Amino acid sequence: MRLLSLAAVLVVLVAFAPPASADSIILSNLTALSPGGGGPDIASVTSAFRFVAPTDAWVTQATIWSTEEPYNNQWNGTAQWAVFADAGNNEPAASPSDFGTGLDATRSFLYQQHPGDSLRREYSFTLDHPTLLTAGTAYWFAPRFPGQLIGWAEVVPGVSGFAVQRFGDDLPWLPVGISSLGFELRGQQLAPVPEPASLLLLGTGIAALAAREHRRRSRQR
Repeated sequence: MRLLSLAAVLVVLVAFAPPASADSIILSNLTALSPGGGGPDIASVTSAFRFVAPTDAWVTQATIWSTEEPYNNQWNGTAQWAVFADAGNNEPAASPSDFGTGLDATRSFLYQQHPGDSLRREYSFTLDHPTLLTAGTAYWFAPRFPGQLIGWAEVVPGVSGFAVQRFGDDLPWLPVGISSLGFELRGQQLAPVPEPASLLLLGTGIAALAAREHRRRSRQR
């Protein structure tokens, strides 16, 4: 009976345990290599960019590439994030499927080509809680940096996609156009869940061992 109970526990653990890869992986379909032109406001406006999740995973970190006016030296360390489901017609759902704050936010200077030109900076933060992505599913990512006069930089090269923005939670989304906005989401990939046939084989094998052990104990009595 003990072996049978152990078999049941093992099957449950294999089926429902959430193992993940040890190494952080890139989950967005954009990796900024060299920030280019200016993009939508992500300080006072909700701007969102569409991307497709490459794998089942938990997002844990985000990096944003920005373009800013040269006089913008303010930095209050505030970061927010939201993920929207795709509503079709190149726009997100009205309400986010998940949202939160950015922890341990950092800002790094990248470059300024000439005096008076826009600054290029990089912002990174950890999500206050992981958010789950499903492989092959379209999402919209929306970072916010309230009170920091930040524009979301385009990247060259980059993967083009649709960008939208809105000036209030109860207002419609407005198309910004096709862009290559600079951001990178990182997280932990979920290990594949075993197929039912594999679980059945495992359970059958353990049950056979349990029966064998039961017969051996019966002969010893």
